Amino acid sequence: MKESSKSRYDYYVRNLISFTMVNILWQIGSTLVHPETSLIYFLKQVNASNLAVSAVVPVFMFFNSVPCILWGAVIHINKNMRKVLYLSCIWIIVPYLAIYLVLGNMKGIGFYFVPCLFLLLICSNLGLSLECVAYQNYVSYVVPEEKRGTLWGIVFSFGYIISLLAYPLMNALNERLDTFQYYRAGFLIFFIFALIATQFFLLVKEPKEEFHNVAQKINWYEYFCSCKDILAKDKNFRIYLLLQYLANFSICITTFTLLYIINLFDIPNEDTIKFTIIYCIIFGIGNYIGGRIGDKKRFPLHHAGSTIDTDCFYVHSFA
Repeated sequence: MKESSKSRYDYYVRNLISFTMVNILWQIGSTLVHPETSLIYFLKQVNASNLAVSAVVPVFMFFNSVPCILWGAVIHINKNMRKVLYLSCIWIIVPYLAIYLVLGNMKGIGFYFVPCLFLLLICSNLGLSLECVAYQNYVSYVVPEEKRGTLWGIVFSFGYIISLLAYPLMNALNERLDTFQYYRAGFLIFFIFALIATQFFLLVKEPKEEFHNVAQKINWYEYFCSCKDILAKDKNFRIYLLLQYLANFSICITTFTLLYIINLFDIPNEDTIKFTIIYCIIFGIGNYIGGRIGDKKRFPLHHAGSTIDTDCFYVHSFA
């Protein structure tokens, strides 16, 4: 066990660079196209009701969060963590390639396109729910506990700040393509960047620790009983869940509040882009500081920065 702990420190810098490159490339690609905003755009094109449009973000959050409790059991019995993480990333991005191909074979938005788009994006979101659990689990395996906050702070901060490079490309595409073709190009670009980003997981060095890959079956009763015990006995975990709930709730509420303010005062798109850039820089730096403080105080402060930055991203995407 001591040798395993030592190897985590030996490989820390290499793994930090690998995880950072994953996030940088993934963020650049995702800046160009976002599943919720793309679905909302196409829903508006077919004159969908306001109820259908407003349900998009909560529905995506549901399929991104609720399945996580089931993925926890799957990951718990699977010792090949990198394989699960890698395949979950492929699961996320393949639907984006499918959407690109579907859009290429269409001259307009057909009757079946929006349901097809919805199903493909939900499929991708299910992969994202697995990736979230697998990523956290993998980082906790290869990174020393007292350095995880700093690692997440650096990963998020570099991702946010360097993703600003995507804005000139996004503006160039907007000027040369109509919205339909822009989304088609965006889905392809995200697929390419995310596919390249995923390969950096293969460069992560794992600690020298022997695992015996014995086939196991999931005992769902014991698993849910253990979940119940954690909720009953771990106060810190309950506080963390509350913070996560408030963070996700704020995304749904503040996003549309800010959009209302933008429309009310007729704030031009150029100004929203400037605000987004400023926010990315501020919260990129804030995530790093929060991660360092989190290592000392054992509290993940960088989550607050990423939540606010998510709000800003939605504002820019809808504007």
